[in-house]
Amino acid sequence: MKLDRITTLSWVVLIFTVPWVFFENTPKLIGLPSWALYAIIAAVVYSIILFVVIEKTWPREGDDE
Repeated sequence: MKLDRITTLSWVVLIFTVPWVFFENTPKLIGLPSWALYAIIAAVVYSIILFVVIEKTWPREGDDE
């Protein structure tokens, strides 16, 4: 993956982690406001995406390039 694609992907996914669409009177799911549950799930998804990107792009110790 190229650096510009990685940066764009990271910023787009990071923007989606912010709960923009929720209003003040949101229902509670498993004891949390729905915006908080969305933020937690989005943070986990963002972490997984970063893990995959870093795993694919980070040079390995044994690689001679």
